[in-house]
Amino acid sequence: MAILRNSLLGLVAACVTQGTVLAQEDPEALFNAAWRDVMLDKKEDALGKLEGVLRLVPNHEGAWALFESTESDRWNELILEEGEIGKIAAHLMALARERRIEISRDTDLIADLVESACGSDYQTNSIARVQLANKHGEYAVPALIAKLADEDTELRAIQTLVEIGRRATPALVEALQSDNAGVRRGIAATLQLTLDSRALPAVTALTRDGNEGVVTVAASAVEALGGDRGADAGSLYTQQAESYLLGRGTQGMDYSEVVWSFVDGALTYADCPAEVYPYELAKKSAVQALNLDPSNDLAKTLVARAYLTQAAAIQHGDVEELADTLPSLRMVAMAMGPQTLSRALSDSLADGK
Repeated sequence: MAILRNSLLGLVAACVTQGTVLAQEDPEALFNAAWRDVMLDKKEDALGKLEGVLRLVPNHEGAWALFESTESDRWNELILEEGEIGKIAAHLMALARERRIEISRDTDLIADLVESACGSDYQTNSIARVQLANKHGEYAVPALIAKLADEDTELRAIQTLVEIGRRATPALVEALQSDNAGVRRGIAATLQLTLDSRALPAVTALTRDGNEGVVTVAASAVEALGGDRGADAGSLYTQQAESYLLGRGTQGMDYSEVVWSFVDGALTYADCPAEVYPYELAKKSAVQALNLDPSNDLAKTLVARAYLTQAAAIQHGDVEELADTLPSLRMVAMAMGPQTLSRALSDSLADGK
């Protein structure tokens, strides 16, 4: 009996050991075990397991797979830990982010999903809309814009853009420069449904469009956003520029990794560090106000302020990847003229910016 008992105990021990080894070969199991150790205040054990995860997940593809298979709350809790635990978790998250960005910007994937989202099969296009919203977001906007110009796909493109929501707003506002009236009308209809107040200056300006159909939809969008069709779009743009400069005007999830522009009839994006993102938006709003009225002194001042504030943010925030833009930023501000530059500096000092 004793021999049998010892054999069973040996078998159990072997199974436990084997299970531990298998767990150590599985990044997900090891990550979750590390999280449990942290919750139980077993920090040294957790650190050893996270170091094992790091060895098993050396690149961004593996980190992305791990991130997708584990609970986001656990990542947040580990990242907030002090010392090496937080550093390793943050490093793994950074690796995962690289892969997420690659996937979100994959134009071939987006093109296939847009075709499905704008197709006639309800089940297929419903699934594609969700995937575009969840995995691609704003990067799907250029492909969807093309579908707005086609009566057969316009409504489904609008549905998909509404599914993407506020994340699509900056790109949509830029695309209002399109020469295609169908595109402008479709964008106005989308902005009417997403109810993002950041679009109010743009849709207010659109009520002066040369196309009657565009004007009708733009007026409805202004009303839905709580605006006044007769309001001065230039004033709305300057108010918006000031709001961005003061750190308002965007909700927490509104921050993006890119800024959008409409160049040669197409939407394009450029990477943008978070430190300067509000100032990029401020620049765009102030320039739009100046385009509407080149004599607008406040708009000129806000352009100068936005460029100077961005230069200061780059210099004091050590945004190394933008260091070479400092001379051109300052040059644009100076080009507004000495009086405008003086007002910009005074206003910035008064606002603490």
